[in-house]
Amino acid sequence: MTTQTDLDLRNVIDKNAAQLSALLANTYGESGESFRNMSDEAQDAYMWACADMSNAILTSLDELSTRSLARKGVEVQHG
Repeated sequence: MTTQTDLDLRNVIDKNAAQLSALLANTYGESGESFRNMSDEAQDAYMWACADMSNAILTSLDELSTRSLARKGVEVQHG
């Protein structure tokens, strides 16, 4: 398994944030009408994709934070 660099993690965050923002912009207001007209299954799959992107962002942010603290000599306990 290849360890991601800090830059790799930032790229994951940037990419997923941009995609998530674009997807969510189509779920409310006038532009959300087409989303609300989707089947329940399609809406679930759409929101699942949004959740996956959100989780990727949070996981990457957590890893960057852990690394930053480790460089400062702070021990991080998970769980």
